[in-house]
Amino acid sequence: MNAITEANPARLPMPAGIEAEGITASKWRVLCETIFPAAKTPEAIEMAVSYCAARNLDVFKRPVHIVPVWDSNKRQQVETVWAGLHEIRSTAHRTNNYAGSDPVQFGPEVTKKIGQVEMSFPESATFTVYRITQGQRCGYTQTVFFEEVVSTGKGGSPTPMWQNRTKGQLAKCAEVAALRMAFPEEVGNDYIPE
Repeated sequence: MNAITEANPARLPMPAGIEAEGITASKWRVLCETIFPAAKTPEAIEMAVSYCAARNLDVFKRPVHIVPVWDSNKRQQVETVWAGLHEIRSTAHRTNNYAGSDPVQFGPEVTKKIGQVEMSFPESATFTVYRITQGQRCGYTQTVFFEEVVSTGKGGSPTPMWQNRTKGQLAKCAEVAALRMAFPEEVGNDYIPE
């Protein structure tokens, strides 16, 4: 450990053996404090580092998110690693078959009460991405519906991000759905925290 790190240790202990992934004490501190500040355990950050190493991604570009989910077997929240939009886009671009996209198209605006919150939002979003398949530029279009993808908290109300960025959040979900359709082998069944 260097003097700076000893004077300012990371908020979570650095796991033994993570140096094999190229993580020094100062890099660990950056991961804890800046890249994954909401992570509750060192194991969650270690999972994110391992995921990125396996997919040849730079963890410091934050291509993944640590997301707490309820584990009914453990009867508690557990931290999981989810691909971010950056990771999904990067994976599509790496194929050298990604051929662009069209601007997102939103469905009609509706006003409705979700949980305890009345809000206006686009009913749906449609996104098209293009892939070169057998020398042809082919479009892959997916439509997602706000009420099917909105992230809610306790009481069923949309999370603050979904209340404040209805179009942005919905557009991300539509883009990822289209990318999953266009690049099923490369992207797999990756979902994003949104």
